[in-house]
Amino acid sequence: LYSVHHANPVHTHTRHTHTHDMHGAAMMPSRRTVRREAGIRAHRGGASTVRGCVVVATVLAVWTAGASSTAPPDLTSSLIGSSSPDHSCYYWVVSGLGCTPGSTAGAVAKCLACAEAHNATLKQEGCTQPLINSACHGVLPPTPPRPPTPPQPGAMTLTLLTEAAAEKGAVCLDGSPPGYYWRAGVGDDATKFLIVFNGGGWCKGLTAEAVGIDCASRATTTLGSSKEWASELYPDAHGVDNPNCTVNPAFCRWSIAYIYYCDGVSFSGDLEPAVSVPGAKVDKIYFRGRRVMEANINDLLVHRGLDTATAVVLSGHSAGGLATYLHADGVRALLPPSLPSYRAMPDAGFFLDLPDVTGELYFGTGMRATWAVANATGHLNAQCVAGHTVATDCLFPQHFAPYIKTPLHVIQSQYDSAQLSMILRLPCSPPKGTCNASMLAAFLEFGATSKVIANSSGLYSGAVDRAIWTDACVAHTQGYYGDYYDNPAWEVPAGSGMTLAKAVDGWLTGAATGLEAAHIDSVTWPGNKPCASAGDLVSL
Repeated sequence: LYSVHHANPVHTHTRHTHTHDMHGAAMMPSRRTVRREAGIRAHRGGASTVRGCVVVATVLAVWTAGASSTAPPDLTSSLIGSSSPDHSCYYWVVSGLGCTPGSTAGAVAKCLACAEAHNATLKQEGCTQPLINSACHGVLPPTPPRPPTPPQPGAMTLTLLTEAAAEKGAVCLDGSPPGYYWRAGVGDDATKFLIVFNGGGWCKGLTAEAVGIDCASRATTTLGSSKEWASELYPDAHGVDNPNCTVNPAFCRWSIAYIYYCDGVSFSGDLEPAVSVPGAKVDKIYFRGRRVMEANINDLLVHRGLDTATAVVLSGHSAGGLATYLHADGVRALLPPSLPSYRAMPDAGFFLDLPDVTGELYFGTGMRATWAVANATGHLNAQCVAGHTVATDCLFPQHFAPYIKTPLHVIQSQYDSAQLSMILRLPCSPPKGTCNASMLAAFLEFGATSKVIANSSGLYSGAVDRAIWTDACVAHTQGYYGDYYDNPAWEVPAGSGMTLAKAVDGWLTGAATGLEAAHIDSVTWPGNKPCASAGDLVSL
C-alpha cells in the first residue's frame, strides 16, 4: 500500500496533439511509492514499517487468532492505499479483511456483515460507519492533496498516446490514453534502450463478476487510469533506472522508456467490447493491454529512435516482470530484424502456480479468472499451450520459460515476499520471528520448491542465453525498489562482493557468461546472514 506524493507540475507531452496537460492538483505518486509492500521498506541494517498501512502479517494474525471463522482475507487484491484515514479504512475493509463491495442491496449487506465481524479492528484503525458504508458500496475516497515533491535529477517525462487511444483503441481500464515516461540517453549510449514494464499487481477475483468489480475499482486509480499521472517520474535511489553510474553502471547512460501500467493484466488483455460493471464509479472497463504495449513500442520506433537502436533490454518488475516473461519474444518481433542486440531482464516476475498453506490453489484460480475475462489466452506461448491440457497454465513462467527464445537475466528472490503473502498466504513473518514450527516449515519448503522449479525451467542452467541472480532472503523487486541493488548486505553469496548491480553489469558487458553469470544462493534461509533479518511479507 502506498502514500500519494505529487510531482512538480511541468508540461506533459501528448503525442500528435498540440495540447499540454498541467497536473497541478491530484498527482500520481512517484514510482517508488507505487510499490505496494504494506509500507515496508528494506534498509541497510533492517526494515521499517509505515504507520497506517495494512501489514499483511498483522491482518492474517487477526484471522488466525479467531477473529473470523470465514476464509482468510483476500491478499491477492491489487487495490492500492494511502495514509489518508478515509483510504486506510477503505483498504482495511476491501483488501485487508476481504469484504467484497457490491452494487446490489444484498451484496452491500453481505459486505457490511463481514465488516461488522471485524468491528473492533476497524474502530482501532479509525474507521467510522459512514466510511465503512462507502467501502461496501465500492466508493473509493478521493485522493487527498499533498505538497509538491522537489525536483530530482534524472526525471523521466510523460508522453501520452492520445492518437493511439482514439484510432487503435489502445486505452487504460477506464478508457483514458496510455503512455510512457522517457529519458534520453547520453553520448554513444543514447542508441541503447532500456524498456521497462511498470509493475502493480493484477486486478482479480475468483469469479468473472469479482474480477469486474476489482478492475472497476482499479480503474479509479493511477494503475487503471492515466487521468492523474504525474508529468514526471523520478528514478529510484538504488535501482536500474538511476542515472548515477556509481549506483547503476550498467544502464546509467542508456535511453529509458518506462511504460506505465494501467490495464491490470500485465499488458495482456485483448478484448474488443467494454465490460459493464453496474453501479461502479467507472462502470465500463477496457481490457486492451496488448494494444497498449504495441502502441508504446510503436511510438518509440517512430519518435524516439528505437528503429535505429544498437541494443535493447526489455525489463519489468513484479507484474511488469511477469509481462517481461510473457512478451519478451513478442516485443522482439515488433523491432527491426537488424537490431544487433536484444535481451530481457525480468525482476520478481516468476510467479509460481502453487497452493497456499491450506492446499488451496487460491492465487492461480484468481489469475486464471482474470486472464479469461480479459480474453488474453490467445497470446500465450504456443509451444507451452501445445504441451498442456489447461492453456492458462501457460500464463505462469514455470511452464513456459523453457520456450522463451530471448536471452534472459532473471532477478528473483527464492523467498519472494509478495508470493509468500499472495500465493503461500503465510500468516506470519519469518524475518520477524512470528512463525510457529509448521508455518516456518511451509516457508522453507516454498523456498526450496521455488529453486527446484526455477532450475527445471532452465533458469539455473548456466547456458549462454540464461543468467540469473537469486538470493536466499525475503524480498520483492530488487532491481527497482528499496535498498537492494548496490547494497553489500545483499550479495550472492554473502561476503562475495557480488551485488545485483555488479551481476547485471557483468552480464550486460559480456564480462560474465554461462555459469559465471549464474549467481545462485546455495544456502537456505537464514543462511545468507547479512540480509536474513531484512524484508517482510508484502501484498500487491
